[in-house]
Amino acid sequence: MKKSKQTAIMLILLSMLLFSACGNSGPDGAANKFLKALKTNNTEAMEAVYFGEIEEDSLFGSTIDALCESEGLNEMSDVLRDTLMDFDYEIAGVKENGNSAVVDVTITTKDWASVIKGVIKEYLPAAFKMALNGDGEKKIEKEFKKILKEKKKEAEDLEIPIQMQMILDGETWK
Repeated sequence: MKKSKQTAIMLILLSMLLFSACGNSGPDGAANKFLKALKTNNTEAMEAVYFGEIEEDSLFGSTIDALCESEGLNEMSDVLRDTLMDFDYEIAGVKENGNSAVVDVTITTKDWASVIKGVIKEYLPAAFKMALNGDGEKKIEKEFKKILKEKKKEAEDLEIPIQMQMILDGETWK
């Protein structure tokens, strides 16, 4: 009898674990899944919890690519995209109201204004000098990555509060 109780309790705990690991487990689960997918540019995972369409290049990809292309920096677009997606987040709270919810999220990232200002101030003169010296693109790109890394390390962290609007689509939060 005692063994059957233990088995039943273990089965209940296992099923609870499985159900909590599957699906979105509420609006905060959907928000968490979306933000994880955004950080890794996983458009398939974003589409699963986004009520709308996600372009193949994600939300920022095409903008970064266009900017880099217009400035002749095609090879640096991946570096910029990866750098901008380097953020942490914490779900601060959820307010459900029937089939809709608001998920409060705090995003922690670098002060990108100071990073970009520092990169431009230091990189542009270095890149011009390197180009005039006949240095190749690989060396110039390496210098860009080095300066970007330095400026990112020097930058202060910013906490940005956002609110994610979620809706219940059937049985799935999006």
